[in-house]
Amino acid sequence: MIKHICSALMLAAATLAMPQAALAQDNTAVKAAAPLQNSWYGKPLALSGQDVVSFHDGATGPVAGSQEYTTLWDNTEWRFSSAENRDAFAANPMRYVPEFGGYCPVALTQGDVKIGTAEHFTIIDEKLYLNYNQGAEKSFEENPIGYIAAAKVSF
Repeated sequence: MIKHICSALMLAAATLAMPQAALAQDNTAVKAAAPLQNSWYGKPLALSGQDVVSFHDGATGPVAGSQEYTTLWDNTEWRFSSAENRDAFAANPMRYVPEFGGYCPVALTQGDVKIGTAEHFTIIDEKLYLNYNQGAEKSFEENPIGYIAAAKVSF
């Protein structure tokens, strides 16, 4: 019980510490007008062919997938650098896919919709977050809990 209360207090404090640009003028989080689909949905190739499982490998980071190792998930082709990565994804896709459907959490908090890129990613609690540029990545890494909480309202 105490752990849950502490977590809630930390989340609230992080949200309050969030940069003002991420909040509307009336201090409420900006909410998107309509629910968003995943950024990859219906596209012929997810993440420009990057192996989404490889993002979670702290030793190497993201690597290109191969046409040899693919799977179809969420109406889109996903490529992998090995059969092992393909099979790991097939067994539990939600463990690997980017949070917020691949959209940048920083942009979402500002009422904007920008697709994140493989060059600007962060792993927090085994979840993949994609940012749309280096500035957004830096902002996100300075206050990930606050941006995640605010982006959940928008997404």
